[in-house]
Amino acid sequence: MVTNATTANTTKQRRILSVPVPPRPEQDEPVSHPNWLLHQARLRLPSPSGSGRPMSRQELAEAVNTYLFERSKRVYALDAHYVGRLERGARRWPNADYRAGLRAVLGAQNDAELGFSRSGAKLALVGGQSNG
Repeated sequence: MVTNATTANTTKQRRILSVPVPPRPEQDEPVSHPNWLLHQARLRLPSPSGSGRPMSRQELAEAVNTYLFERSKRVYALDAHYVGRLERGARRWPNADYRAGLRAVLGAQNDAELGFSRSGAKLALVGGQSNG
């Protein structure tokens, strides 16, 4: 038989365990502002799967890798994790090859259209307002 003290303790533990804990940034990722321009550019493209959904981070990475391989015959390893870091703003300036591939796949004329900046000082603008 369960006593009231045990039931109260179990209920308290459940309450403690259900408190949301904010995610901690990775060690090498400073607190940053999301790159909404890159995120929105990805979401504007349909998934190549034909599902009717927007292109996923992994699908974008694969499209960029394919684009770069077709032009250079070199294998690239862009993946969904790195695209996520770019979208979160943890990385503001990918290497020249990745920037070129992202511009080509997403149809951007320049790096600024995808929210890329060397210093991170200029943040992506959405609806005329700064994200920081």
